[in-house]
Amino acid sequence: MMKIHTVLPHAGRPHHAAGEVVWAAVGNYLEERDCTRKPRPVVILRPGSCQHWIAGLTTQATFKMTGEARVLVPVHRTCRLCGESYLWAHHPSRLCRLDVRSHIGWVNREVVDVLANHMRLPADTLAELRAAARR
Repeated sequence: MMKIHTVLPHAGRPHHAAGEVVWAAVGNYLEERDCTRKPRPVVILRPGSCQHWIAGLTTQATFKMTGEARVLVPVHRTCRLCGESYLWAHHPSRLCRLDVRSHIGWVNREVVDVLANHMRLPADTLAELRAAARR
């Protein structure tokens, strides 16, 4: 006899919020073809039921392929990350919510300002990030 396992909506699924900084399994397939996903901090810009829109962070100050400088993000002061953190890209990325590993912290006003100045984010997303920074 085959057993059917039913998962209720939100059963055991952590709730993520805009402005939350988390560890996630992220891969960089553009620069490294044989890339395996590794833990990286990300800022959740807009949570979703299946995928989140995120701003990835890295400790690398420059892009490998172009040598261009990345944008410094003062997130380590807020979230207890070691060393400097930089924006991975100038645009949001999608991340499967199942790749989120654990909570690190929350954005502050300085981080939201950097995101507002260097990423093309909709006004409603910036409003949610600013609200999270006031917590």
